[in-house]
Amino acid sequence: MENTTCGCKKMSKSFFITGTGTDIGKTVFTCSLSNQLIKKGKSVNSLKPVISGWDNSENMDTMHILHSLGLAATDDNINIISPWRYAAPLSPDMAAARENREIVFDEVIEFCRKNVDKSDYNFIEGAGGAMVPLDGRHTYRDLIRELNIPVILVCGSYLGSISHTLTAIEALRDSDIHAIVINQTQNGVDIDNVKNTLGNFTDAKIFTIPYIKCDDPWQSMPDITYMVQL
Repeated sequence: MENTTCGCKKMSKSFFITGTGTDIGKTVFTCSLSNQLIKKGKSVNSLKPVISGWDNSENMDTMHILHSLGLAATDDNINIISPWRYAAPLSPDMAAARENREIVFDEVIEFCRKNVDKSDYNFIEGAGGAMVPLDGRHTYRDLIRELNIPVILVCGSYLGSISHTLTAIEALRDSDIHAIVINQTQNGVDIDNVKNTLGNFTDAKIFTIPYIKCDDPWQSMPDITYMVQL
């Protein structure tokens, strides 16, 4: 995407960050990338529009994203990052139903579209995997198709991750997969072997992230900005 301001041409990059499933490392990746790009002088807009399992604690993905952006966890900022929040730790459609609420797919699309061209880098993080339902008829794959922005697919190196990743790639075959990021699983399969095997089945760029042993892994992440460099 290109923005023209004061006669100067400015490039803006937008990506949808999805995964092969839940707890795969999407938020660690989003936070690490956001914080590192900001430290390099780039403007960054990172969002997780829909989140379930919400309890307003500091451990929520939304809070981590806010901290990585250097923003306070105020109600206003939380609403900007994650306007759709549900208490039950279920898929968004089920979590919303538990509260007698409904996710209007077109409203999610509109919200995301308003935010994909705001900064040098714009990241929209999904909840769970690429095929997680948002409502009774739409999944995140449908949202990705509507937004028509490149996808970063985060996966693991655990036993079975290759099948899960190839299934996600197949589900996203109509989308532009910018990169596949293998987040090393503790005690998983050798990450280089996973990378080499996946490379036999896709032309997408494949990057690896080492397992990080700490409470705030995004703050200890080695430089990964090259994965999305302009």
